[in-house]
Amino acid sequence: MHVLLINQFYPPDPAPTGQLLSHLARALAERGHGVRVICSAQRYGGVSAQGAADFDSASAKPSRIGDVVVTRVAGFGFGRRSKLGRVLDYASFYVVALFHALVTPRPEVVVMLTTPPYIGFIGTVLRFLRGCKFVQWVMDLYPDAMVAHRMLSWNGWLTRLLGLLTRAMLRSADAIWALGPYARRKIAPYLRSRQLDRVLIVPPWGSPSLGPWQGNRNDLRAELGCDGRFVAMYSGNMGLGHDFETFLKGAQQLPDVLFLFVGGGPRAPEVRRSAIRHRLVNLTFRDYVPKERLSESLSTGDVHILSQLPAWQGCIVPSKLAGIFAVGRPAVFVGGEDNEIAHWIREADAGFVVPIGDSTAFVRAVESLQGDCSLRDRLSRNARSFYLRSLSPDVNLPKLVGSIEKLGNGR
Repeated sequence: MHVLLINQFYPPDPAPTGQLLSHLARALAERGHGVRVICSAQRYGGVSAQGAADFDSASAKPSRIGDVVVTRVAGFGFGRRSKLGRVLDYASFYVVALFHALVTPRPEVVVMLTTPPYIGFIGTVLRFLRGCKFVQWVMDLYPDAMVAHRMLSWNGWLTRLLGLLTRAMLRSADAIWALGPYARRKIAPYLRSRQLDRVLIVPPWGSPSLGPWQGNRNDLRAELGCDGRFVAMYSGNMGLGHDFETFLKGAQQLPDVLFLFVGGGPRAPEVRRSAIRHRLVNLTFRDYVPKERLSESLSTGDVHILSQLPAWQGCIVPSKLAGIFAVGRPAVFVGGEDNEIAHWIREADAGFVVPIGDSTAFVRAVESLQGDCSLRDRLSRNARSFYLRSLSPDVNLPKLVGSIEKLGNGR
């Protein structure tokens, strides 16, 4: 069976959506399926593949990664410097990706992600023009995410128009993959009631190679200046749907805790400026680490901190928690109650859930883990156990592969 996967990002780009897609591509190839990926030649943030240090100089050309054929298509490269530039980048990717999708050998199944927004319509077109089965993997739900970001209002005409487009796109899909139960709840109003059984819930997992650090010494702790310190770590994308003010206020009250932010994202400059403004000498920033050192990096944190603004509940599901639990670390989550992260932390009994803006509760949670080794060890064991039974690729990838194979076999 031939399967086509389309998303704006794909490794070696560090974007989480591309990482998850690469795991699916390898799993399908290992099952003997022909797999082709269409993605952008630009990396997350708009830098061209050729200009990025961690990209192969020839990565913008069609290539084969293992048994997976990857076509990196060219387009505008304005990046995230302006809204207009981002829209033009999206438009160019839509056009070029659609062209390549129409001229590639016909796939039995096409899997579309949601970067850029509404790229799923390529799946709709292929379904009707080429008779493919169409799977929509909903990483971000639009226009809900745009409303959460206050780009649109719920009552605006553009929101209503985009809602109609989302409804048309999702209703044309033969299968829909949601990242969790609250994400499924958000998707449901766009579907007919009889289509709800098309929605498969599969949480975002961690890297297949992730696990507790096994070395005698974590050299990265020394490299990052963490030796002898209790480390509260934020790892990954500092995105639009996350809260950071609670962390920063908490850091002011925890001078003996080192707050380590590893990663990047659209809000990273804002967080850096705020740390400087508040003169937080116990807060430090580092860029993404190489994938082969991710277990070592995540194990650097004694506790991990993560967040989600309540308006974004169900619109996005941060993938950070799977990595945190994979290395066996407890988490302190700052956010609302009706979301996957709060649900999984409580179900696992592997951390604390703190309301947005409650820096006092955040400080208490971090202090309890700092001062009680037995509590920290118990929550760490719980985190690893929950990962193995609920959030690992060994559990979740077979669900997606099975969904594709079922569609490809006409069932």
